[in-house]
Amino acid sequence: MHGSELYALVGQEKPGRSAEQAARDTRIRDIVLDFATGEQTRLWPAVMDRPTSESVGNPPFDATAHYQQALELWEGIERP
Repeated sequence: MHGSELYALVGQEKPGRSAEQAARDTRIRDIVLDFATGEQTRLWPAVMDRPTSESVGNPPFDATAHYQQALELWEGIERP
């Protein structure tokens, strides 16, 4: 799944990409650049007292619900 982000991360375009993929590549590139340059105000809000998550593109699931399920799966297991 993360392999589909490679083009965006290295500033290239996948041949024959769709308009949706082009928008997703641009968003991923912008996220990486914002993070690297300290522009956190343009990123999503930090996790505070309850789990929250964001996604890029149109995944077939709700990102926050998916994150919550992962937390519940590992509940009770120490994470140093």
